[in-house]
Amino acid sequence: MPKWVKVVLVVVAVCGVVWGLIIVGLFSWFNANQDRLRAEGRQVKAEGETFGRGSDAEGCVKEGVKRLNGTEGLMEQAKLNLFLSGCLEHTRGLKALCEGVPRQTDFVQATAWSLSSCSQRGAEDEQACARLLQTVMQVCERESLRQPAEGQPANGK
Repeated sequence: MPKWVKVVLVVVAVCGVVWGLIIVGLFSWFNANQDRLRAEGRQVKAEGETFGRGSDAEGCVKEGVKRLNGTEGLMEQAKLNLFLSGCLEHTRGLKALCEGVPRQTDFVQATAWSLSSCSQRGAEDEQACARLLQTVMQVCERESLRQPAEGQPANGK
């Protein structure tokens, strides 16, 4: 076997071991911290629900973007998604907010809407803001499934 093949095999094996250790480490960390993470998630969502009861849907999104501008890291952004979800689920004016919000599966329209909305709301990190606004799209899609189409009775028949 040529020497270069042996070197490639050793490099691939070392990379495999390193990735394996990383995966085991992450799995262990999440297992050790799952109760704390769940508690934090419930607390943040409850905070969003409380905020939502005293605000309208646009206020929820504005507050989400405002908080986003001060966060770093994916864990904090994930908590912010929970806040926004709880807020939107317990607020008023959701129908007005959802007008013009594209479905998540309309990738081109969703991307254009996200970038435009983030820019209008003064988001500092457009990628993080776009991830946050996916929550808006999800809530709006769920809301549209709950409400019958115009001219349709509520039971769908």
